Amino acid sequence: MALWSQVLRSILMLGLEERIHYGKAAIGVTGIGDRAILAFADGTTAHADIVIGADGANSALRAHATPGREPVELPVAAIYGRSTIETLSKELSDSGVLALEGAPGRGAFFASMQYREAPKTAFGRLAPGANAPDDHDCVMWALTFPRSDAPAGQEPETLHAFARTLAADFHPVIRRMVEQGDPGSLIQTFMRAAQRPTTWTMPHVALLGDAAHLMPPFGAADGNTALRDAAVLAEKLRTLPPTQALAAYLKEMGAYAFKEVEASVKQVKRLTQTGQLAQWLMLRAMPRLHKRTV
Repeated sequence: MALWSQVLRSILMLGLEERIHYGKAAIGVTGIGDRAILAFADGTTAHADIVIGADGANSALRAHATPGREPVELPVAAIYGRSTIETLSKELSDSGVLALEGAPGRGAFFASMQYREAPKTAFGRLAPGANAPDDHDCVMWALTFPRSDAPAGQEPETLHAFARTLAADFHPVIRRMVEQGDPGSLIQTFMRAAQRPTTWTMPHVALLGDAAHLMPPFGAADGNTALRDAAVLAEKLRTLPPTQALAAYLKEMGAYAFKEVEASVKQVKRLTQTGQLAQWLMLRAMPRLHKRTV
């Protein structure tokens, strides 16, 4: 679990502590009559009126809910990390920046994360006794590169050395934050994109978030779309019988979520284009247009 997601995770768990079961990895789901049966890795099962697969990019339930629609691989990988907020100048301390290198697929992104109130203090005031994460202001950054260039090892030292190499030709600000990055925070990911489902095989099963609409992070819509999923699904369940609620949710979610998937995939294609005209548009024309319109 990346450190910068622990605060949101802790907030979402408030009030559910007694209903969360650990060590129960779901591996499949089947339907029987008007119920669903969820199978776990430890050999146990559970019966439910409905099952919501919110089990992330590597969802075990996706293949059961919408067979044959596993995400497709994209030609880009990334290393994510975090550094102290002090690595940014004051002018950039509340900014988000996307920088492109000349080579196709090479890019850098960073954004500051600053809390108005320390999480432990806020939890103590608003949710006394809750499990409060010990997080602090930081800079989240990512470096993108062609999938074929990815290092074989996943050890923090290997990823950090590779990240420093990737950052060598970027601005000193980016080089500094990568150099001073916390090795324990580094994660390498290979980007994939969901395929739009053609059918949902079980009326008692639905997917949410990355399990439903995995997308590359360009556009920063993946987390927001998952929260929208939760709001839409909750409203449907509040007003409709369970299976009707899931059907209505899946129809609405499919309409907005896959627009975001398609938009983010287009960004990847732009990032990886190799033609001289495409490179000129990405590295010269678009930055100038952005400067004039923002």
